[in-house]
Amino acid sequence: MKIIKNSQIGILAMILAISTQLYAQKNGETLVGKWQTEDKTIVEIFKTGNSFSIKQMSAINEKEKVNIGKTIGKEFAFSENTDYKGIVIDPSNNKEYKGLFTVAADGKSLKLKVRWGFINFNETWKKI
Repeated sequence: MKIIKNSQIGILAMILAISTQLYAQKNGETLVGKWQTEDKTIVEIFKTGNSFSIKQMSAINEKEKVNIGKTIGKEFAFSENTDYKGIVIDPSNNKEYKGLFTVAADGKSLKLKVRWGFINFNETWKKI
C-alpha cells in the first residue's frame, strides 16, 4: 500500500481549490450579487439567460434617484480567463458603450473598463 505524503495532499487540495474557483468564475457565480462602485452607488449583477445584466440599486444624491431600478448593463458574457464582455448603458441618456469586467481571483472585486471612441473609463467595484 502506497502512503500519500502530506505535501501531496496539500498540492491536490490546492489544485482542487483553484479548479473550483476557475469553474465558479467561468459560470459567473462570483459575478452575481451586489457591488459597490467607486462613488458608493450599489448595483446588482444578475443572470439573464446565458448572460448577465446590471441594475442600479441606490443613488448617491437626489438627482441620481431617478436611475434606481434602471438596467445599466446587459449581455455580459464570459469571454476568457476572468473577463466578461457586454454593454454598459448610461442611465441618464440610454447611450450604450462596450464594457469589460475583469473579476479578481478572490472574487471580491472587479475592474470595469468602458470604451467610447478613443476614450476609456476604468473603475473598480467591491463585492458587498
